[in-house]
Parts: sequence; structure tokens; C-alpha cells
Amino acid sequence: MDIQSIILTSEATDVPVFNVTLFVLMLCLIACSAFFSMSETAFSSSSTVKLRIAVEDRKAGAKKALFLSERFDKTLTTLLVGNNLVNTALSTIAVTFFIQLGINAQWVELVSTLIITVVLLICGEIIPKMIAKLHPEAVSLKVSFIIYVLSYILYPIVILFVGLQKLLSRNVKDKNAIDEEELGVLIDTMEEEGAIEDDEADLIRNVFDLNDRTVEDIMIPRIKMEALDYSSTLEEVKEFMLDNAYSRIPVYKKDRDHVVGILYERDFLPALVRNPKMSWKRLIRPVKFVSSAMKVDALIKELQISKTHLAIVSGEYGDVLGLVTMEDALEELVGEIYDEHDIPGDKDLRFDEEEDGSYIVDAEIYVEDLFDRLNLGDCPEDVPSKVSGWLFAKCESLPEVGFKLNYLAMYTMMDEETEEYKDYAKMLTISIYEVEERRINLAKVELRDATEEEVEAHNSGSEE
Repeated sequence: MDIQSIILTSEATDVPVFNVTLFVLMLCLIACSAFFSMSETAFSSSSTVKLRIAVEDRKAGAKKALFLSERFDKTLTTLLVGNNLVNTALSTIAVTFFIQLGINAQWVELVSTLIITVVLLICGEIIPKMIAKLHPEAVSLKVSFIIYVLSYILYPIVILFVGLQKLLSRNVKDKNAIDEEELGVLIDTMEEEGAIEDDEADLIRNVFDLNDRTVEDIMIPRIKMEALDYSSTLEEVKEFMLDNAYSRIPVYKKDRDHVVGILYERDFLPALVRNPKMSWKRLIRPVKFVSSAMKVDALIKELQISKTHLAIVSGEYGDVLGLVTMEDALEELVGEIYDEHDIPGDKDLRFDEEEDGSYIVDAEIYVEDLFDRLNLGDCPEDVPSKVSGWLFAKCESLPEVGFKLNYLAMYTMMDEETEEYKDYAKMLTISIYEVEERRINLAKVELRDATEEEVEAHNSGSEE
């Protein structure tokens, strides 16, 4: 015999009192439905990071809220089972209530369904979920004790549904793995919510970028590399040390493709004080060589293991391409690092705006940074990391002043005035502005609106 039959066959001596009892019971069930809906939204929207902070602050209900949030599958099943039991009971009692009001038996189920559906939709779903969405962590803390108790009361039913879910999804590919793009969105969300500071978010993003950048991207090129000739006299070494504020100097024989070691300033100066006529060559230490293709994160580990701060970068055929330091690698994480020899501002790459609206930039600037500064959306993925490399890759001969490359940047961005997203098409022209010893030092950057013909040519697959 179901609940409705029991209520109908009960001997109620006072029908109005009986109706009031049913009405109060219905209100309680609607409140329970709202409670379950609010709890579901609260736990699904709560930040685990904020709940952990609440636990550290010893807020009431924080431990149970975190426990339920970390086991969200079981928590969700508990809430769904509870909500369905409540809604089923509400529907049954509602039919009895409306029969007692004298509604025709042919129409009572339709009337009951319509009224209960509207009431549940507004009072049991929309309103409680809106409240929970505004303050998910606060709501989670408030309801955690009751949900925690219910999870044990309904445990047999919950474990049955969880087991069934695992059985049905055992051949389905696991979607719990988070890719780099999803992690980026997660970091942005945490930054917006205030869970992490701006500089902390930048540091985490830079960690991801380490795996994308190679030693060649951050090294000091061979042409800029200061080095000592092994045949130098002691006086020449002293003059070199005075003229160049470096703590570690590569030493080469014959040419720079044959680096034999590193001379440390901290070894040279004390030895010179003790013996003004000493042999400086005995102070040369072994040098570390690394591949230009090595990732920056691997470089940091390699330098840590070898307990050195400087390495010579070698190319595919064993030629010296430049040098790289631990400082160069760490700057990819935390930004520019200035030591006692650095003058603030010296490391800033040139980026000057001209009167005609063009820019003169250091060719060593990253293409990604250039696109960020010009608000051109995402930079192309199939080009070298630096502007100099991009220009050099497009040159069919040795780089010459005046050589240009064109790139059509098409992107979507919010208009600040209308606050609506608009599509943009810009023609980016980068030309070689200054060359020194076959090396591109400066580039000129020009930006203008792309013509319809250029956009059509791009869409049809033709190249500039």
C-alpha cells in the first residue's frame, strides 16, 4: 500500500486540520528540495582552494565541506537520491491534498503536476541555486554537517549507484586528466577569485612556458658572447676583467668553437692579490656544454645537478652558438634579475614608438611579447620564438636592411566603447632596421588595417 492510499484510508475526523497538516508537510518537503538543490550547486561551484583556506582558518563546517567536495561523485549521488525521494513524496502528498480540496478526480493529477512543477521550479530549483551560486563556499560550510550525516544514512543506496556508474563507464576514456589549456583557465579563475595573487599566477604560467622554450631561445648569442683567448697575457686578462663586469668568463683556444673552460672572477682576483705574477691559466675550470634544443626546465635541472651557473650552448654540428646561465633560465620564471654588475634598465629590450606610429624594436624580443604589446591576439605557432629568428627564416639570403615580412593577424576582441566582441584584421609588417655582422639587431614594426583584398587573399589560401 503506497503513501497516498494510507492517507486516503486514514480516518480523519477533522478534514480542515488534516488539510493543514498535508499543506505544512508539503511546505517542509519543498524546503527540503530547495536545500538539496542549493547544496548541489554550492558543492559543484565551490573552490577547493578556498575551502582549504577555510580549514586553515578553522571555520565551522570547513573540514566536512572539504571532505564532501573532494568526494564530489558520492556527495552528488547523495544529494540526487535525497532530492528525488523528497520530490516523489511531495508529488504523492500533493495529489491527496488536492483531492481533499474537492478537485475532480479526473483532473487532480494534472492540476497537482502543474502546480507542484511550477512551485518546485521556482522555490526548489531557481531561487536556491541562484543563492548558492553567489556564495558557494559559505553555503557549503552551512550545509556540510547535514549532508555529511545523510551521506552515511544513504550510504547503501549511494554505493550501489556509484558502483553502477563505474560499471557503465569502465570502458569510457578517463576524462579527469587536465590539459595545459584547462590549467590555464583554472589559473585565470583562481586569480579572478583572489585565491592567488597576480604575481603568483604569472609565476605558474611561466612554469608552463618553460617546457615550450628551448635553450636557444634564451641564450646569449655567440656574437654577443664575451670570452678570453687562452693565449692572453696576465695584463690582458686584468684589463678584460676591469672592462667587463662578468663573474664568469669563457676561455677559448684559436676560435670560439673551441671553448676550453671558464675563468671565475672570485678565483682570479684573490689569486692576483696573493701573487701578482701568478699563472692565470691554472685557475680555468671545466666548462659545461648543453644542446641548443634542450628545454629550459631541463636546463635548470642540469645546472643544478652539475652545480654550475654557466654552460656553453652547442649546435647540431658541435659549433658554439652562445652561452646560457642559470640567471637566464630563472628570468623566464620570475622576470629580470639584477645582480651587483647590472644597471636597472640595461636588460630592457628596446621598444620605441616613432612619430609615424611605427615601432623600432630589439630583434631579440619574443614574437609572443610583440603580439601582446600590440594587442594582436594569439601569435602564430609555426614561427620562430623571436623576431630576429622570424625575419632570418624568411630571408632567402643574408639579412639586409629593408627586408620585410607581412603577416595578416585576424582576431576577436571586445570593443571598449560598445563592450561587444568584434572581429579585427590587421596587417603586420616587420622589416630589418639594423644589421651588425650578419646579425639582426633592430626591426621596424608597422601596423595597419588590412584591406578586403588582403583578407580575401588570406582566406583563399594565397600568401603574401
